[in-house]
Amino acid sequence: MLLLLALTSCLSLERLGDISPLGGEAGTERVNLWPLYYKDGDATAVLWPLFDVDDEGFALRPLVTHQDTTWELVPPLVWFDTETGHFFAFPAYHFQGAHGLFPILGFGDLSWVGPIWWTDSSGGVFPLAAVGGSTQWIGPVWWRGADASWDGWGVFPLVSMTEGIKQLGPVAWSRDPQTGAGMTLVAPLWFAWQADDGERLWLTPLGGRGLSADGERGFVNVLGPVYHREFSPAETTHHVLWPLIESTRGDIERTWHAWPLAGHVRNHASGDARTWLLSGLVEWTSDREDGDDDLTSLRAWPLFSVHGDSSPPPDFLHFIGLVGVDRRGSSTEVHVGTPLLFQYAGGPGEGDEPNGAWHEWSALLGAVHAESAPERSRFELLWYLYRRQTEGARTKRDLFPFLSYDTDDTTPEGASDFSFLWRLLHVEREGDDYSGHILFIPFD
Repeated sequence: MLLLLALTSCLSLERLGDISPLGGEAGTERVNLWPLYYKDGDATAVLWPLFDVDDEGFALRPLVTHQDTTWELVPPLVWFDTETGHFFAFPAYHFQGAHGLFPILGFGDLSWVGPIWWTDSSGGVFPLAAVGGSTQWIGPVWWRGADASWDGWGVFPLVSMTEGIKQLGPVAWSRDPQTGAGMTLVAPLWFAWQADDGERLWLTPLGGRGLSADGERGFVNVLGPVYHREFSPAETTHHVLWPLIESTRGDIERTWHAWPLAGHVRNHASGDARTWLLSGLVEWTSDREDGDDDLTSLRAWPLFSVHGDSSPPPDFLHFIGLVGVDRRGSSTEVHVGTPLLFQYAGGPGEGDEPNGAWHEWSALLGAVHAESAPERSRFELLWYLYRRQTEGARTKRDLFPFLSYDTDDTTPEGASDFSFLWRLLHVEREGDDYSGHILFIPFD
């Protein structure tokens, strides 16, 4: 227990971390048999954390800690500084002009003997009375002191009369005669408030009302979450059993939801709309042209999800459904049993493939993968175990790590390159000319 008390002192903790492998950057000459013995330059620790010493001091825990001009004996019971003369030897202390026997008595800017205290301008018997200063009291009665910049009096907690707020039991009020701003409180039945600019607020246990100065913005509340209405020139929102039911009608959007059953959003400017059922498991989007709604996406999770040209981007549920279709422009992406099981993408010639249609598909976590376009194709089986890649008239085939077979038909004679285990068997052909290696021995 004494050792734990010693470790709580600031000096002891600082030295404890510095003179150990846990400290800062270690020197080039270091002996580390921690916690039995540790030496780094002039700092040494033996039977850490019991003893350490360096050029600034030493610690023999839990008896004594010394650093520079500061000493601790059986910390935290005794502490003193030989340079300043400050000390604490429980219960006696002397620090920055104050001294005493804590907590019995003390003398300084604030002096006390037991419950009696005093300063240059005030005094009292804690907690019964205080005189001088900014606030004076005797028991529950309080009044303005000589140093106060305000005026008032009261009997806590029954009466409070100040220049700002007045209180009588559960009733409190304030008012600015110039602006009319102020508040009225009848706890806990009524609260009313008005700002300098005329903004107003009324609250009761049954609900509340708030209004801007011009009356164009505000709210009406009945029983908290039971009903709440917010309004402004731009939109009006109704909440019933918040947050379950909500309806908003505004200049930009018209929305409503009855969570988790259904919801709807309509953008007035674009005509886009979104409707969902069962927290979005069933969902469809549409855009409005010539007064008619055209379907842009449809989802019935986990069965299928279809997205069209102008629909929002597919979300997470789209990718973990059984079937997903996403058409953007003239391109199409399809997956079956999530994209990890089977995925297809394709389209006509545009973008990266301006010369013709392109197709790409993969299955079984990419174990089978194929790409095709007019000038190139690629096929992979079991990832890179077998790979065939064609660009124009050139074709490369690899069966990792044994075989590779490349052909080039860009010339009438043609060319090929066959390799088995690199140069164990290697044959190159250009027209009717052959060269290569057999058992790493070249031939031509």
